[in-house]
Amino acid sequence: MKDNMIVSMLGVVSILAFVFVIAKVFIIPVIGEHAKIESMLAETIIERDHLQEQLKKVKWLVRNDLLDVDDTCLNSYITANTTNLTDPMIKEIATAITFIAYNSGLPLAIMVGLAETRSQFNPTTLNGDLRGLYQVDEFLTTKPKRLHEIEFGTKAGCDLMVEKLTSAKGDITKALIMFTFEKHNKSFIAKVYENTAKFVAHQYKFNVAYQKKINIIKLVEKNNQEVVQEGDN
Repeated sequence: MKDNMIVSMLGVVSILAFVFVIAKVFIIPVIGEHAKIESMLAETIIERDHLQEQLKKVKWLVRNDLLDVDDTCLNSYITANTTNLTDPMIKEIATAITFIAYNSGLPLAIMVGLAETRSQFNPTTLNGDLRGLYQVDEFLTTKPKRLHEIEFGTKAGCDLMVEKLTSAKGDITKALIMFTFEKHNKSFIAKVYENTAKFVAHQYKFNVAYQKKINIIKLVEKNNQEVVQEGDN
């Protein structure tokens, strides 16, 4: 009986010893490797998130730099094509159209051409039930008088254009027809495109001049740096 118990105990001990060896040789290292992999993965995720945040910042800076250039360009265009607006009003109008059109996913040139055709960039324009920069029908809003406010009127005009473009499945001409509720007004559509083309031409000249200015600034900075280096030597 005792012998059987001893044999059984030895068997259990042998099994435990075998399990320990297996765990030590195979399982524990695998668990350790798994922990290392998890740690590396966590670090990779943190690094990825950091890079994504940095990329967002870079995109934000580039986007805002480009929008600032468009804003300045539109400011100069409105100044050249109007006589009854003050400089602060022109600045506010240019900024509103530039940024709201961008955030609405609309082509800046079309929204500029539309505003020029509808109101000559004058937010105080009133024609019957049509108000503001984009001559939005006052019955489309619960706050019609606010359509004469530059930002509110611009947002209303852009929202309406987005709605019409969606209905027209991206066809700008059809969207413009629906925007004005004038199905056969070919002269109006032609004028919008004419003013759009005029702004695009202005924008091209402005950007060429702007790039030349940037190149001159870079050249001056480079020469200054060379002079400093020569002085150090």
